[in-house]
Amino acid sequence: MRVTSNNPRGRLSPIPASRREAGLPAAGGAIRCRVMRRQVTDRAAGKPDWNKIPTRRKLPLTEGDWAALIGDQAARDAAHGRALSGQAERLLVEYVSQISPDRRRMYEILFRQYGDRLEGYSASDGSNMRNVDGLWEYELTKQESRMVDGFMQIYIPAFESVRGKRLAGRHLFREV
Repeated sequence: MRVTSNNPRGRLSPIPASRREAGLPAAGGAIRCRVMRRQVTDRAAGKPDWNKIPTRRKLPLTEGDWAALIGDQAARDAAHGRALSGQAERLLVEYVSQISPDRRRMYEILFRQYGDRLEGYSASDGSNMRNVDGLWEYELTKQESRMVDGFMQIYIPAFESVRGKRLAGRHLFREV
């Protein structure tokens, strides 16, 4: 496996780990990373917040347990009048992380090689990450997108149900 960097000589640099350690398929696939030269005055890239970025985690919950957790969170959010609160976003990341590629491991491997010069990487499985103004962004893989859709199919009806009951309990008065 090789990493392409934007160094002045255009050389390819190997990643110092096996494909299996990096969480990549054994055959095929490529990883390209963007490495920038930093000036003394440049802002450091910062570290990714792994509570907000899906990365491979196995949580011992059944689909029914997940549905209950998501429904409960939707009910709490509706009771407070806010959709997709910070707690719901963390729950979404945990839910999607069941099938996510190991972004954290890939970042750590590349960071060891490039340090603060690492600006992003692109992998053949679609688990791309990039640094934008000191904050890390990621792209969802196709499987992760399906998991987000599944999460929303549980969250939205539960949210709307509690929200509808909450609004039905209010009496609206109109001054004449």
